[in-house]
Amino acid sequence: MSLFLAGLPLWVAAILLVVLPTIAAMCGSVLMRRRIGLERLASNNDIAGFKFATVGVIYAVLLAFAEIVVWEKFSDAETAVVQEAGAPRHSIGSLLARSPKRSRHGRPWATTSGLRSIGTGH
Repeated sequence: MSLFLAGLPLWVAAILLVVLPTIAAMCGSVLMRRRIGLERLASNNDIAGFKFATVGVIYAVLLAFAEIVVWEKFSDAETAVVQEAGAPRHSIGSLLARSPKRSRHGRPWATTSGLRSIGTGH
């Protein structure tokens, strides 16, 4: 089924997944209202209110737990990014601590000022 939906254009998938079920729910509600009288439906209003409240609270609690898990993953990802961003600066700092290598002609491979400018981002 998912491969079938993935192969459809977006507007067709939107009609199949959003528009048609919405129309079916609206028509089902109207038909049930006509078939079963208003008096019979009104007697169930009190019970239905408690059921909807219970389902709403359960949904809110599960959504809050999911949000907490996602927020923790975001925090972990942010910490990893900060650590990775600091790694090149640490590497360049360790390069600066060493004495520069010299070429065959006696000139250093990289000047210390050049490495310092890389390390500071200037």
